[in-house]
Amino acid sequence: MPPWIDQPTPRELEIAEMSIIGYSCEEIAGHLSISITTVRTHLRNIYAKMQVSNIRALTICLYKLERRSGFDWKAQPRQ
Repeated sequence: MPPWIDQPTPRELEIAEMSIIGYSCEEIAGHLSISITTVRTHLRNIYAKMQVSNIRALTICLYKLERRSGFDWKAQPRQ
């Protein structure tokens, strides 16, 4: 990862991936047994770490990091 970007936590990545593939904050919260506020906090934190402002930009950023540095991140379409 580039040194200017803080490493996202595994939980932030898990929540980001679920959001990217189409789960709502409410669905993520229910699936992970956490509050909606916690989901939103994790998303806000990863947006800040990746220096993006929306889910599309986050998706692109994570994809580019994976391609450039071998950063292990994979989002699969929601079934």
